[in-house]
Amino acid sequence: MATAKKTSTSTTKKKTTTAKKPVEETKVETPVVEATPVEEVAVTTPPVEEKAIKVDAEATPVVEETHVVEEAPAVEEKPAKKTSTSKSTTKTNKYAEEEKKYRKMAEEAGITLPEYEYDESVQLVGGKLTGAEIVRQMIMGNIEIEDFDMTRLNPNSYNLILDNVFKTYRPIYQSSNRNDHTMYLDMLKENPFEEFIIPDTGFALMPGKVYIATTKERTFTSKFQPVIDGRSSVGRLGISVHQTAGFGDIGFDGKWTLEITAIQPIIIYPNVPICQISFVVPAGDTSLQYNGRYQHQTEAQTSKFYLK
Repeated sequence: MATAKKTSTSTTKKKTTTAKKPVEETKVETPVVEATPVEEVAVTTPPVEEKAIKVDAEATPVVEETHVVEEAPAVEEKPAKKTSTSKSTTKTNKYAEEEKKYRKMAEEAGITLPEYEYDESVQLVGGKLTGAEIVRQMIMGNIEIEDFDMTRLNPNSYNLILDNVFKTYRPIYQSSNRNDHTMYLDMLKENPFEEFIIPDTGFALMPGKVYIATTKERTFTSKFQPVIDGRSSVGRLGISVHQTAGFGDIGFDGKWTLEITAIQPIIIYPNVPICQISFVVPAGDTSLQYNGRYQHQTEAQTSKFYLK
């Protein structure tokens, strides 16, 4: 009985092992090579990409429309520029009428004036004013030239006209030397003079005499230093319009006295442009203004050196 039990047990083991072998073979034979249809499905996807490309191509008009929308800000910038221009126009309105007057004079004289700006906070640097700057300063009220004539404006100056009144000294003083009968002027005394009118036909200047004359124009400036000097055409004739007295003071208001001499006899006429005035930008404070003995003079003035 014991032997029969062992036989059955061995038989059972053999059957069990036989059953396991086909299961393992089934697992080995399952190749996943059959996944090739999955690759074919992937190949069919390009049509989907073509559709995406078509959609992008159709979207290009939308991009063009966005460009049109971007042009709108450029339209908005134009009013901003106009606003800045209107501000500068407001600045010039203060001098608009004066500038209009001088521009009309310049047009009639055949002179082209530049575009002016009137920023009073800007200070000029030292040097002589140009002719155009002289006009701008006149518009602003910083320079006054009575009976201004645009045709007499120069690149760096303005021509002044000779008035028709002359004065000449009449020496009456003698020296303490009894043998000296020469008549002298005396700088510490009031010297007598003679006055005469220059006719339109002219007057002969003689060497060795000083002729006290005056300009027809009155000038004034409280900002610049005025200077007068002879014109080159007048100097070439041997005429000097001042005896080291061309220097002017800031704040002088009046007509200019001329001390005319000639190195040779020459005929001179009234109402000719005899000299020129220029204006220099001073360096430093200008609160000290001229208020001397010749302030507000309106005619030819002889020397007042004798006054204390």
